Amino acid sequence: MKIVLEGTSSSGKSSIMNKFPKKYKKVSIDDPGLITRDFWKDVKNKYYTKKEKDEIYYVHMEKKMANQVKNQDNYIIDTINFRGGKPLINKYLSKDVINILLYTNLTDLVQNVNKRNKSDPRGKFVFKQFAKYFMVTNNIDESIDTINLKSFIKNLKKIKYEVE
Repeated sequence: MKIVLEGTSSSGKSSIMNKFPKKYKKVSIDDPGLITRDFWKDVKNKYYTKKEKDEIYYVHMEKKMANQVKNQDNYIIDTINFRGGKPLINKYLSKDVINILLYTNLTDLVQNVNKRNKSDPRGKFVFKQFAKYFMVTNNIDESIDTINLKSFIKNLKKIKYEVE
């Protein structure tokens, strides 16, 4: 089975991936071995915008992850889709991949960010990810969670060191 887990940081992707048997090749966006400087070879000059440099980096990371599972019958990839929409890593993978989008509610996200504050600080970008993945809707059939303003403010107070 070939699986791509995606979702915001702290949504449980790594925890799920680690529950899979050893026969699965496991690749994570957080793997320090993936983070190399050789993606700069694709940067041809100093005039790229931050967004353009980020895009080069994301493509580089997606190719590296896909390369690690090449010729594997069973793998699970823990990734973040930085752009939103369908995961672009799929264009580097076989067609029989199962994509799973993981969701964490805002309260759990704040709790996970707090828990990792000292050992693995995720910073404010997790909230940008959250906002990119999920949108406001008034259609109850489309909703996956409800955010209460009072609990939202209460959560913000728990992480005020990030948003002051």
